[in-house]
Amino acid sequence: MLSKIFKPTKPRVFMASIVAVPREEWKRSDEEGWFKSEKLDYEAKVIVESVFSSLPPVSSVYEPEGNDLGLDVMIAKVQGAEFTSTMTPPFSLPIFWRPKVQIKSRLYYIKSQRTKKTYSVTVKMPWGEYLAGVLSLRGVFRYKPIFVSKDLEPLLLTACEKLLKKMIQST
Repeated sequence: MLSKIFKPTKPRVFMASIVAVPREEWKRSDEEGWFKSEKLDYEAKVIVESVFSSLPPVSSVYEPEGNDLGLDVMIAKVQGAEFTSTMTPPFSLPIFWRPKVQIKSRLYYIKSQRTKKTYSVTVKMPWGEYLAGVLSLRGVFRYKPIFVSKDLEPLLLTACEKLLKKMIQST
């Protein structure tokens, strides 16, 4: 009986912002192809916005309660894939990286602007899927990037799902 009286109410969560950190210039080479190029950070932001679109915006709160939470989401890293080699005689060293996304978030109290907790999730493409893409016609001839945003969408959705699970388990 007492636990029902003194049980705290669940906090309401509102969307504050979603940002994508711009990619480093030298890493943008994985976005290029002969006929087509793609801005992976912009496309990633669109995908993540669609995941969190059901949350009401912080601007809709006129009188915040003490336990109302705002959510900031940052797409810290979106990495396509690259596979090439250095052409320095007498050695030829392979250079490669596989697709990876890193998403961070912050829950904060709207009323006091104090951070409640921060979270971070990193998801990489499995090696088998990566090698299949690198060895495909697109990967060999490079008429468009090896991996486009459609290929990175499952990674982003998995990262968002893991992030949401972490937030739910900790609150």
